Amino acid sequence: MRVFAGIDREMLERYRLLMAEYGVSLRKEAGQHLLLNPEALDLMADSAGIRGSDAVLEVGPGPGNLTERIVEKRPKSLTLVERDRRFVRLLEDRFGGLEWVEVVRDSALRVLPDEDHAVMVSNPPYGISSRLVVGLSLSRFERVVLTFQQEFGRRLTASPGTPAYGSLSVLTQVRYDVAQLALLRASCFYPRPKVDTVMLLLRSRNPPGPELRVLKGVLPHIFSRRKRTLRAALKGWLRGVFGLEEPLLSEVLAQCPISTDDRVYKIPPDEYLELASFLKGVSDEVAGGRGGGTADQGP
Repeated sequence: MRVFAGIDREMLERYRLLMAEYGVSLRKEAGQHLLLNPEALDLMADSAGIRGSDAVLEVGPGPGNLTERIVEKRPKSLTLVERDRRFVRLLEDRFGGLEWVEVVRDSALRVLPDEDHAVMVSNPPYGISSRLVVGLSLSRFERVVLTFQQEFGRRLTASPGTPAYGSLSVLTQVRYDVAQLALLRASCFYPRPKVDTVMLLLRSRNPPGPELRVLKGVLPHIFSRRKRTLRAALKGWLRGVFGLEEPLLSEVLAQCPISTDDRVYKIPPDEYLELASFLKGVSDEVAGGRGGGTADQGP
């Protein structure tokens, strides 16, 4: 894995002047940090494999430091989603002259899940990482390149049985093949964050079908009981969502296609996908028998 450190001083000065012109200041407490290492920016744009037929999404582009690299790839279309109206005006002035670039004032979390873009490349604010990953899992991206705090990145790439393995690990790895591209030292950013950052490449693995929505609902519940057996963790969820009680509860669990004797945190993502298909069937049966109900929820 490559390691980057330091910023380009000329780039820093250029963006300082540009933001001053538009009266924009970065809020460190909101996780707003500009990536100003040219090699790291190039790697992000290159790793996305952007083609001329691709519709690309960038969320939280700020003043456009990464956007410049994406524009150089000449995708079919580029949508920039930015919630700060001052940055929106700056982006419109910089890139609005390109008819295939659209600047949208909105929140990243409001535009996900997404079904209209093949590629996403972004340096999102750290504070929305968990919710962003959930939205990504239900989106139809073919390729995604993102940066996260290093510790959060470990959660997305964690293996079963390890301390970092959790519901986001499963949800991400069921939907995407996840690879670590680079470690970005804190010195790559302005203002400088307190921690290092990891750059990840996500490649589509399974389409975001109804099973992913089931996992989104069930995983947080059962991983809150991560060291219990799957049987014990599922019982509470099945009671809360479907109102199942004994002996029907045990009958349903006996039909589960994966071992319910294994500990929650030791079960690999592919087995959780099997579990989701099974629970989707349970949900359909319950909905058919009672005229409603869904598994896309918590208890």
